[in-house]
Amino acid sequence: MPELFPFLRNLVDKEKRKRKILILGSASKDLIQKNSESLAGRISYIQETPFTYNEISKKDHSKLWQRGGFPLSFLAKTEKESYQWRKSYISTFLKRDIPTLGITVKIPEARQLVFNRAEIDTLLYEANKTSHPFYNHWAMALLTGMRKGELHALNWTDIDFENKVISVKKTGHQKMA
Repeated sequence: MPELFPFLRNLVDKEKRKRKILILGSASKDLIQKNSESLAGRISYIQETPFTYNEISKKDHSKLWQRGGFPLSFLAKTEKESYQWRKSYISTFLKRDIPTLGITVKIPEARQLVFNRAEIDTLLYEANKTSHPFYNHWAMALLTGMRKGELHALNWTDIDFENKVISVKKTGHQKMA
């Protein structure tokens, strides 16, 4: 794609009217560095920052704090999409951008942090079969998504058996016995 720059230089130099050509993204820096054409006097850089508190409504301030200000993360339809974008951004930044500064970053292999359905079924089956003392805790946590502190703070009054709803109203910090 570096052959783009001689074309752009000719376009800018030969036309009498001013042209504005916008090249977006971090890839543009790589393209310019690999290009043998001089764009001196023909190019300027505009540094765009992520969204700031002044650019968004007050109701979205906590969303900005949680997701960050990069548009694809901030405007993602779901938390999962936002998280995936941030994870990808950080990975790319560490693998590609940081090494250009002469810094090598060792990135550990990705680990599976969540059980799949078959693993949950196997764990609960084996724990139930052996009457493991944590079977009920594990079943509640794995099947509801509740955290340890939420499980510890759970009261019978938090469970609506008729509507099949568990209300998480507080967390506790007790250790499992």
